[in-house]
Amino acid sequence: MKTHLLPFVTASALCLLLVSCASTEETVVPPRPAADNPSFTAVTNCRVLNSEEDDFAPWVSRDGKHAIVTSNRRLAAADRKFSPEFLYGEKLLVTERTAAGTGENTGLGLHRTERWTPLSPLQEGAFSVVNTGTAMFDDGTVTYFSTTYAAGGRGGADIWLHGPSGATPVDGINSSWWDAQPALSPDGMMLVFASDRVSRDPSVSDTGRRTPHLYYAIKSGEGAWSDPQPLPAPVNSSSAEISPWFDSDGTLYFATARRGSFDIATTRLLSDNIWSEPSFFKEPINTAANDCFAVLSPDRTEMLFASDREGGLGGYDIWSADRPTCVRFEGAVRLVSIGKKGDTIVAPGSNIRMTVKDDATGRVLDVGSTDARGVYTASSCLRPKTAVTVSSESMNCFTTGNDLHLKVPVPTGTEDMLRGTITLVRQPLPVFEPKNDSIPFFVTGYWYPNTTTNLDRMLSEWPKGRLRNANYIEPDSFNYRQSAVVVEQWFEKLYGDIESMLLPMLDTCYANNDTLVLHVYGYVDPRGLAWGLYEDEATARTAEMTIEPGTVMQQQDGNKKLANLRGYYSMMMIDRDMMSRSSRYTDLRKQNRVQLRAHGEYIGFGKDGTQGGPLDDPYKRKFLVRVTLHEGK
Repeated sequence: MKTHLLPFVTASALCLLLVSCASTEETVVPPRPAADNPSFTAVTNCRVLNSEEDDFAPWVSRDGKHAIVTSNRRLAAADRKFSPEFLYGEKLLVTERTAAGTGENTGLGLHRTERWTPLSPLQEGAFSVVNTGTAMFDDGTVTYFSTTYAAGGRGGADIWLHGPSGATPVDGINSSWWDAQPALSPDGMMLVFASDRVSRDPSVSDTGRRTPHLYYAIKSGEGAWSDPQPLPAPVNSSSAEISPWFDSDGTLYFATARRGSFDIATTRLLSDNIWSEPSFFKEPINTAANDCFAVLSPDRTEMLFASDREGGLGGYDIWSADRPTCVRFEGAVRLVSIGKKGDTIVAPGSNIRMTVKDDATGRVLDVGSTDARGVYTASSCLRPKTAVTVSSESMNCFTTGNDLHLKVPVPTGTEDMLRGTITLVRQPLPVFEPKNDSIPFFVTGYWYPNTTTNLDRMLSEWPKGRLRNANYIEPDSFNYRQSAVVVEQWFEKLYGDIESMLLPMLDTCYANNDTLVLHVYGYVDPRGLAWGLYEDEATARTAEMTIEPGTVMQQQDGNKKLANLRGYYSMMMIDRDMMSRSSRYTDLRKQNRVQLRAHGEYIGFGKDGTQGGPLDDPYKRKFLVRVTLHEGK
């Protein structure tokens, strides 16, 4: 790599020359200030990419399956050195991640050679056989690259564009000097590169001991660039600057020798050619050794860079460090309920416990609760590209919302948010309804539910006694005795649900002055009644009508009255039985927080789920209980 920076400088002398020959003035090495870029905890040698020679300028494909490095190592087919500085020639080498290394959330794993194929030349034969150095890639395809003394070039190193029809030197960019290390801004409008050019042409007396700086050009048309200009201070200094690279967010990474050895720094374009003061990384990224060629992995969780520090395989090696990237989940919990006018009411869900889990491992990544605004912010960082599930506990009578299944995005900065909303819907007030294929709940023409007790009482009074004029009752039209057993089982379930589900809802979900209203609706079949009288001791009162004893029951008018009678007597039976079995129900009835109302809904729905079909359909003779809430003031 050192030869790639300055093609005529020996590897051992490079660092000294870049500093001492930066200017005619004496170079003073200032102390290293505190770094203001994010900290890294450790670095790992990327053994997959490294050799005993110089390895630098790493790159990783967007899917993380290919890695490319520039190296001047000896390959099996090369047995001669081009020069002491070129060694075996700089070339682009590529490796592919094997199946054993895919599907992980543990980073690139470039320290594990068994998970990557051996390095081989990239597009062998497509580049100079002498020296091809740093390159830019469009997800695996070389776009701009630098090469030395290629036919058609202008100087010792030139920048070339690699297109579908082959490679061509970039017009207006190259000089008679060393121009290399191209970096393209995310919008494709700015090209930054390293160059050691001076105003005069090179001569045989030049030894390559010039100081490289960063230059830029602005795209002015298809394939055309403005005249290159040096980047202004504080990016360039009196010392050397090399290895530019643009992050996807526009941050420019580069290496500068202004603090002695090469250190990695970042800067951002603030306005027209005004750049921010460089921010340096501290150890273990920047050390007393030379550190340069920094790039971020596609998921932005790792920084790859070149360094000649101790502990490598030799020369410059590629190293990796976990980038302090943090993606946190921020979620809103909303409570949705239906108002008494049918309007939708949305409120923040405060103090709701939330859990974030890793889908791959099932490990709990974060646990917390929403604040008063109904917002939960995870305290733990989530690794990009990890699939997670965010779930919430239910709150009182609000059902647990659908879990959020999310994939943590690749962040654009050092700290990003993953957001989502969980909606908890207030548990709807129940409807207790016999299904369409259930047994008949009433004897033909009768208004009491078909329990064994009610059936026995009716048969003892019909066709004589109290029911002697209710000749529209037909107890022999169906096997009501068999049905009565199942009807009693259904009532037992109804009473149990009221006691174990409905009453606790009133205690936990609603205010002390709210009232639950049990609406009981009676139904009949479409057949009208023969002439007769309503013969019972009680006056039946429903929301629709009042039916006095002795009221005429005939044809469809009588059928409508029968529907109201069935609603009324079912309501009375439910209230009586619940009072006898539940003290809590009794207390709530006395407080008027549970009320009952009877209705006549007329034609019921039969086995086929419609109101049509046979006129004499016992499955339409039923009732249902619908619960509503009366909100107190």
